[in-house]
Amino acid sequence: MRKIAKQLDDKLEVEFNSLGEHVGNGSVTLSSFLGPLVREHVPVLFHDWRHLPDETGDTLWEEIQVYLTHFCI
Repeated sequence: MRKIAKQLDDKLEVEFNSLGEHVGNGSVTLSSFLGPLVREHVPVLFHDWRHLPDETGDTLWEEIQVYLTHFCI
Protein backbone atom coordinates (compact mmCIF):
# COMPACT_ATOMS: atom_id res chain seq x y z
CA MET A 1 0.00 0.00 0.00
CA ARG A 2 2.99 2.31 0.35
CA LYS A 3 3.37 2.15 -3.44
CA ILE A 4 -0.17 3.45 -3.86
CA ALA A 5 0.21 6.16 -1.24
CA LYS A 6 3.27 7.52 -3.05
CA GLN A 7 1.51 7.68 -6.41
CA LEU A 8 -1.46 9.93 -5.65
CA ASP A 9 -1.59 11.29 -9.21
CA ASP A 10 -1.55 7.86 -10.86
CA LYS A 11 -4.99 6.25 -10.98
CA LEU A 12 -5.25 2.48 -11.01
CA GLU A 13 -7.64 0.95 -13.53
CA VAL A 14 -9.90 -1.63 -11.90
CA GLU A 15 -12.25 -3.67 -14.06
CA PHE A 16 -15.44 -5.30 -12.78
CA ASN A 17 -17.25 -8.28 -14.28
CA SER A 18 -21.03 -8.63 -14.66
CA LEU A 19 -21.30 -9.88 -11.07
CA GLY A 20 -19.57 -6.77 -9.71
CA GLU A 21 -16.37 -8.66 -8.85
CA HIS A 22 -13.10 -6.87 -9.48
CA VAL A 23 -10.94 -8.62 -12.08
CA GLY A 24 -7.65 -8.06 -13.89
CA ASN A 25 -4.36 -6.49 -12.80
CA GLY A 26 -5.97 -3.67 -10.78
CA SER A 27 -7.96 -6.18 -8.76
CA VAL A 28 -4.82 -7.48 -7.07
CA THR A 29 -4.00 -4.02 -5.71
CA LEU A 30 -7.61 -3.45 -4.68
CA SER A 31 -7.58 -6.77 -2.79
CA SER A 32 -4.33 -5.74 -1.12
CA PHE A 33 -6.17 -2.69 0.18
CA LEU A 34 -9.41 -4.43 1.17
CA GLY A 35 -7.82 -7.32 3.13
CA PRO A 36 -6.04 -5.21 5.76
CA LEU A 37 -9.01 -2.84 5.94
CA VAL A 38 -11.38 -5.67 6.84
CA ARG A 39 -8.88 -7.21 9.27
CA GLU A 40 -8.60 -3.84 11.01
CA HIS A 41 -12.35 -3.34 11.48
CA VAL A 42 -13.97 -6.79 11.61
CA PRO A 43 -13.16 -9.20 14.45
CA VAL A 44 -11.79 -12.53 13.25
CA LEU A 45 -14.34 -14.40 15.37
CA PHE A 46 -17.30 -12.69 13.70
CA HIS A 47 -19.48 -15.52 12.38
CA ASP A 48 -21.36 -13.81 9.55
CA TRP A 49 -20.21 -10.62 7.79
CA ARG A 50 -23.82 -9.91 6.74
CA HIS A 51 -24.65 -9.16 10.37
CA LEU A 52 -21.98 -6.52 10.92
CA PRO A 53 -23.07 -3.58 13.06
CA ASP A 54 -24.19 -0.68 10.86
CA GLU A 55 -21.41 1.52 12.25
CA THR A 56 -18.72 -0.96 11.16
CA GLY A 57 -20.24 -1.37 7.72
CA ASP A 58 -20.50 2.40 7.31
CA THR A 59 -16.84 2.85 8.30
CA LEU A 60 -15.70 0.21 5.82
CA TRP A 61 -17.81 1.70 3.03
CA GLU A 62 -16.50 5.24 3.68
CA GLU A 63 -12.88 4.09 3.52
CA ILE A 64 -13.53 2.08 0.34
CA GLN A 65 -15.16 5.09 -1.32
CA VAL A 66 -12.17 7.29 -0.44
CA TYR A 67 -9.82 4.69 -1.90
CA LEU A 68 -11.83 4.30 -5.11
CA THR A 69 -12.18 8.06 -5.54
CA HIS A 70 -8.48 8.82 -5.08
CA PHE A 71 -6.71 5.80 -6.54
CA CYS A 72 -8.98 4.09 -9.09
CA ILE A 73 -10.48 5.03 -12.41
